[in-house]
Amino acid sequence: RDTKSLQVLEMVQGDEHTFDLWVMYKTPNGREIPIRPKLVCWIDTRSRMILGDIICRDANSQILKESLLKLIYVDAGSVPKYLYIDNGKDYTSKEMLGRDRKDRHNQESKEKYFDMEFDGKTRGFYRDMGIVDEHISMPYEPWTKGQIERSFGTAINKFSKKFASYTGTLTASGTDSKVPKDIKKMAERGELLTMEEFYEEWKKFKEKYAKRVHRSLKSMKEKYTTPGELFSNGERYVKPALPRSVAVMCMMKPETALVNNIGIRRNGFYYMHDALCGYIGKKLPIRVDPYDVSSIYVQDVNGKFLCQAYSQELLQFGNTSDEALKKHRKMQNQQLSDVRKTIQEATTPFDELNEGYQKHKDVIGGVRVTIGKEPRKSKVVQMPEDGAAFVQIQKAKKEEEKRQSDYMDKMAQKALAKLRAIGCEE
Repeated sequence: RDTKSLQVLEMVQGDEHTFDLWVMYKTPNGREIPIRPKLVCWIDTRSRMILGDIICRDANSQILKESLLKLIYVDAGSVPKYLYIDNGKDYTSKEMLGRDRKDRHNQESKEKYFDMEFDGKTRGFYRDMGIVDEHISMPYEPWTKGQIERSFGTAINKFSKKFASYTGTLTASGTDSKVPKDIKKMAERGELLTMEEFYEEWKKFKEKYAKRVHRSLKSMKEKYTTPGELFSNGERYVKPALPRSVAVMCMMKPETALVNNIGIRRNGFYYMHDALCGYIGKKLPIRVDPYDVSSIYVQDVNGKFLCQAYSQELLQFGNTSDEALKKHRKMQNQQLSDVRKTIQEATTPFDELNEGYQKHKDVIGGVRVTIGKEPRKSKVVQMPEDGAAFVQIQKAKKEEEKRQSDYMDKMAQKALAKLRAIGCEE
């Protein structure tokens, strides 16, 4: 690929890289565990400059959005023209592309996607941020985005190997590049860096990388042979970034919701605002902050901001994440299901629970059409039917009642005697 014909920021390549080393990561519940950190970043194809770099445990669409925003508002100060992205589901989700993954290479779907009659919610995050188009790398073809792949190789050879927790590449079980390390013992002894300390080391490496002569730039006879100089002084594609308030709106998860007479219902909670009264019975695009679902941002049918609707029930809990709310709702539904099942078992009539009654047959002598053994009979003791046994049962019952009556009379006489004795003493 002749990258010299490109402008700076005309094409950037995005991918993820898992470091072959271990650091300490603090989980949401406060427990610290060793993990292999992941790098999410973008490479400017012309200058090989590393942009929008973020270190995380596991990447997702939300982290990719943060990485691209860092590229636009912090590192570059401008919107890139084209994206060359990985084939992974994080990069090619409907939330990012504005269309299904299966339609990402369909020309007819693209033409429909570019139709200006569609509202803003179908555009996808890339298009919302002002990017002209994106190209998706085909599976198992890493050479199509060779600049970022080679940068990851440089990160392994010149950065990862200097750490004590480096364990070698783990891409194959029989590779000779593995370095045996007892990571669990190293974590117990406090020899692993934290995520924050590791990121500081990465920033130092990135600064050195930007100032070092790049072999590919030198072989292409570029005027500026270091990524930093070429990124700053090369011919540049410039497109102003959107206002940050719009970018914050684009960061949120897009959905579609129906407006009814008391607001918008989502996850069992109602979000209300006076501006929704004129849209009862219509579906409107909404934006949801995954880290605070106490309110939602509603757009009109043209994609313009309409209002910020609040849920009075969730406001008392403060910032509530969407994931936590979904888990809470799932737990409530499970509890409700268990209670309903218990009530159903407690209110089922005896004739439906009794096995003998269920096997009762109103017709005798019919034709049996099924093949197999008869179902095992229940071990129920049959009640005696002869008159002598019935007389004995009645007699035993009367004797038991008489015995209980004599006992109660005896106890009553004792109590009466005590009361009389107390009365005489007074």
